[in-house]
Amino acid sequence: IPGRIVGLSKDAQGKPAYRLALQTREQHIRRDRATSNICTAQVLLANIASMYAVYHGPDGLHKIANRIHHLTNLMAEGLQHLGCQLSSHRFFDTLRVYPSGMTVLQIKERARQAFLNLRQYPDGSFGIALDETTTIHDVNQLLALFSASGSLSLNLEDLSVPPSSISTQEFLR
Repeated sequence: IPGRIVGLSKDAQGKPAYRLALQTREQHIRRDRATSNICTAQVLLANIASMYAVYHGPDGLHKIANRIHHLTNLMAEGLQHLGCQLSSHRFFDTLRVYPSGMTVLQIKERARQAFLNLRQYPDGSFGIALDETTTIHDVNQLLALFSASGSLSLNLEDLSVPPSSISTQEFLR
């Protein structure tokens, strides 16, 4: 769509306020001065994110968030079952794990062989982030990295993590 799309919002006092919701390219810059496409490059990411939200809608986004949080809960309980410690018991999709019974080098090598990326912190802990593409197979694979035997001896279905619903106020937006 060439041009601009203006959206109607509300200001802090609740009165109608018009804002520029979408603008294609740098049309407000004269052609002879437009030497960079950085505006276009940055707005492309914003457009993709907004279209993702529009495509899935509020219910779809909520369902995706609940699924990610549930898998993260499964991951957390599985890691604790393996003897690992978590930096916090308040999380949404990212865990910081302190391994137990294995060296940092062993875990890094297993992750490299499995083509998995983990964030390594200087204190020997690892960061694991899950997203909407994560599957139960991925969780099993990640848990096996932290298992001393290299295989997973527990069944994720046996863990006492009921399907979660994000109800904690700190996660709601």
